[in-house]
Amino acid sequence: MAQSTSRWLAALLLGALAAPAPATEWPVSTGSVVEFTASITGGSFVARSEKVSGRVAAAGPGGAVPELVVVVDAASFETGIDLRDEHLRAKYLEADKFPELRFQAPAPPLTAKVGSEVTLNGTLNVKGVSRPLQARAKVEASSPGELVATARFKVDITQFGIPRPGFAVVRMDPVVEVSVRIVLKRSP
Repeated sequence: MAQSTSRWLAALLLGALAAPAPATEWPVSTGSVVEFTASITGGSFVARSEKVSGRVAAAGPGGAVPELVVVVDAASFETGIDLRDEHLRAKYLEADKFPELRFQAPAPPLTAKVGSEVTLNGTLNVKGVSRPLQARAKVEASSPGELVATARFKVDITQFGIPRPGFAVVRMDPVVEVSVRIVLKRSP
């Protein structure tokens, strides 16, 4: 569920801050994805969202603080099973009440060199609960106008007020593995 925000983690995209052409803002673009893998009795499932937004903002005039924000639409996660999707959105994420998962962090200095890595120290907000989150991000692709970064981390959903899911004899591990792919495109 940490997607969220997951989703969150595009921060490595912060590499855009050191990209060859100067820019003050790099919006999250099409092709960005946040997934989490949940282990359940006898297997696992993946919940996926492509409704990811946000930005990496570089320091601007007046000393604005560089910042990374990644937002995932809580109602957009899909697992491939309609009933599970409904339970995820309504019962666990309460998407009608808490429509987004958000990760926010200071934008660290980073080169846009493919393979470079950065540690992001930020805050993940799920269901109105904020917790510190540290993630390691890696630049996968870079050009003067685009940066692609990935990150993986684990989140204990119970720390965000989400009860441990279960049905009959099937139980879900409360720790999910989150995978984020963020595509940043430089603003013109």
